[in-house]
Parts: sequence; C-alpha cells; structure tokens
Amino acid sequence: MLKKYFIITLFLFVNILLSQPSTFNSNIGLGKANRGISLETADFGSGLSVFMVQPLSEKFQFFGQLKAMEVTGEGEMTVVDYWSYYPYKVNKFDLYIAQSLFGVKYHPFVGQIANNFSPYFMFSIGPLALIDVPEYGKFNNKLKNTNTYYNSGFVLGLGADFMIQSRQTISIFIGYDHVNTSDIVDGRNKYNGTIIKLMFGQNIK
Repeated sequence: MLKKYFIITLFLFVNILLSQPSTFNSNIGLGKANRGISLETADFGSGLSVFMVQPLSEKFQFFGQLKAMEVTGEGEMTVVDYWSYYPYKVNKFDLYIAQSLFGVKYHPFVGQIANNFSPYFMFSIGPLALIDVPEYGKFNNKLKNTNTYYNSGFVLGLGADFMIQSRQTISIFIGYDHVNTSDIVDGRNKYNGTIIKLMFGQNIK
C-alpha cells in the first residue's frame, strides 16, 4: 500500500512540475510561480532536490519537492591516506532516502517589508522510500540484496526568500525533518533532526 502511495504521489508531483504555472496578482515580486534546485543538509545526511512553488493567495504558496538524500551513519567518517592523499570512508553506511513532499509556505509580512525580502513559515509532508544498500560486496550482489522500505515523513520550519535579480531568487530555510521507517533500518526506526535548505529558484513567466 505504501509503495503504491509513493508511486502515485511521485507521478502527481512530476505532472504538476511540468504543468503551466498559475499566476496571482501578489504585491511582492517573490509571490510568483517558481522552480529550482535545493541543497540540503541535515543531522542524518545531505542531498539534493528539485522544488516548485505555486501561489495560492496573497500570503500562501503551494510547495512541492522531490529530493534524494544520502544518510550518514553515526560511526561513519572520512579519513585520508597520507601516502596517497586519497580520502575514503570507514564504517561505511549505504542508506539513501527518496522523498516527495507537498505543503504550504505562509508569508505573514506581505506588503509590510521590502519587496525583495519575505520571511515565511513552511510545512510539508509526503511519502518516501528508504533504499538500504549492502555496505560490502560486488556491485551485482549489492543490487540483488538491496532492501527498500516505504513510509512517510514531514518537514516544518521557517525561512526567508530573497530576490537577487528580476526572475532569480534564493531561499534559506532551517527546520525539523522527520523520517519514519516501517522497520528497524540500519539500527534505527526513524531518522530525524535539524535540516538546512539553500534553494535557488527562477520565476516562471
């Protein structure tokens, strides 16, 4: 059931991402449809995502995101071979998260501050897949023994949008990211903690 839910919502996200944007006569330059990429770092890992923003009203925007993260184990660290200066990981941890998120951004100070700056609160929720790859062995064996778990998660926090050019924006976000798991995955039944997003977007005509 969770696998079907993940696939359906992923399909819906792609369709929305490719659809023509709606427009809203916002009194801030940042209140337009926007798409871009996001760099993500959290207590449990880091990754990359694509996102979209659609205006819903003067203060509310729809937010959709498709992201992939590599989870870092508690004992995992990068060391350097001082003979070859080649970095490698010890206590390797091969766990990945693919997630689609849907939510809202709320801009409480529309019309009260400068048009190129807008603080916001954001909440998003959606299904995810945890891909657990064996840490050791040949590539073919890793593929055969990879386990995938389907569940859900949510992100909430606050941030600020900045318009740096006529159509380009930067958004900084800090919040809490919570990832549920169906079972114990690599010793934990949830992955959660602080997350920071640096989003680079471009307004859509």
